[in-house]
Amino acid sequence: MIISDKHRFVFVHIPKCAGSSIRKVLAPYDDYQGWFDGRVDPHPKYGRLDFVHLPLELLKEVLPKEYEKVTTYDAYALVRAPRQRFQSAFAQYVKMYRGIEIAQMDSARMESEIASLTETLKAVGKVIPPELIHFSRQASFLGDDSGEHVSNVFPLERIDHLLQALSTKVGAPLNSEMRENQTQVMRFSALRGPVLQARRLVKAVMPKAAFDTLRSAGRSVLMRPVQDEILPVFRTQSVVDFVDEHYALDFDIYAKAQREHPAA
Repeated sequence: MIISDKHRFVFVHIPKCAGSSIRKVLAPYDDYQGWFDGRVDPHPKYGRLDFVHLPLELLKEVLPKEYEKVTTYDAYALVRAPRQRFQSAFAQYVKMYRGIEIAQMDSARMESEIASLTETLKAVGKVIPPELIHFSRQASFLGDDSGEHVSNVFPLERIDHLLQALSTKVGAPLNSEMRENQTQVMRFSALRGPVLQARRLVKAVMPKAAFDTLRSAGRSVLMRPVQDEILPVFRTQSVVDFVDEHYALDFDIYAKAQREHPAA
């Protein structure tokens, strides 16, 4: 989250909605000087909390002064199509907590992980563990039991509109060509097995610095960003049904944002 007391605005960082890119652009206007960045800290009542992404109902209890600023300042957020967001959240989850990239997973492994994950998400209550925060509902960052508090909501595709609005707010031009944490997949799926085998062999004998350089060069050739493409495993009926039900409000929020900020 970015809070500018001087300009009286808040950018609410909804996970998997290009928030990392926007936070970098807005860093010069952050009167909290990155206090929320990368913070996963213990809380006396709720245990480990991801302070980068705090749903408003939880923010109200944990950081009431900051919550008040969300409700009284001009608050902005980006939202994303729920299906694409769920896929992106899954890719980051397996990379961070399973030690594997989605590009390295076959369909059977992905189906197994998704099935286990969706059962876990169904049981999550008010406090979402940090390892699952990227699967939180977008609606929970825009409002709470007392109403909607973030009124400037832009679809991810209209990130330029958000920056234009914030440029007016701060009195300076804001631009971003960056999209961080994009999901990457193999350009040619048939190469997955040979590439992974070669990677293991090379990693075992090559110095780390040299391996990292080779890996970076190889990724630029062999990988591509998924962007808005939905991979086949995320189009199966069980996954579609889960996303439709679990993120029902998010579909409405995203559709409203698209209507309010149509393409030029």
